[in-house]
Amino acid sequence: MKHKASSFLELLNSFVTEYLPGAVGASPNTIKSYKAAFRLLLKYMYQEKSISADQKLKLQILPCWAHINKALSFYA
Repeated sequence: MKHKASSFLELLNSFVTEYLPGAVGASPNTIKSYKAAFRLLLKYMYQEKSISADQKLKLQILPCWAHINKALSFYA
């Protein structure tokens, strides 16, 4: 079975709207802060690095995922 590749923005939206409130139990203020931080990141990527959010990003996400989960476990 082949899975449709999700875009970065779809994954980011799912992370903020589903994962943070559901799996992590993050508060509305925490989620609002994450959204603001991601907006700043996307703005920086576009304005300073000429990378749009819909471009294919070659990120080494797996090595940093442990750090992200560790930071999020603070809210669990």
